[in-house]
Formats: sequence, C-alpha cells, structure tokens
Amino acid sequence: MSEIYLSICIPTNGRIEIIKNTLDSIYKNCDVPFSEFEVVLSDNSNNDELLELLENYKQYSNIVY
Repeated sequence: MSEIYLSICIPTNGRIEIIKNTLDSIYKNCDVPFSEFEVVLSDNSNNDELLELLENYKQYSNIVY
C-alpha cells in the first residue's frame, strides 16, 4: 500500500452543492492514484445531507467521513 501524501480536508456545514461540485472536480480531474491522497470531510450539520450525498461516492475508498 502506498503512503498518503496529501489530505484534502473539507468542512461541510450547509454547503452540499459546493461539496458535490468539489468532489466531482477532484475525481474527474485526478491523475494521481487514489491511494496517494485522501479526502477528509468534516460534517458539522444537523442533518443527513452529506451522508446522502456520499452514497454517490461509495466507489472512492479514499474518502474519510
């Protein structure tokens, strides 16, 4: 297993559409193996919007919630 060289940390309170666009951009334009970076999402919201959104990104094992 490769070492993680980069952590992309994203606070997510109330910004679901921005988070969706950000994740889409990261994964559509990535030339780096997924094993070399992680996307860390910090959920400070009072609802399950982020969990529902993450259902669409299950194929990416480098997302940390």
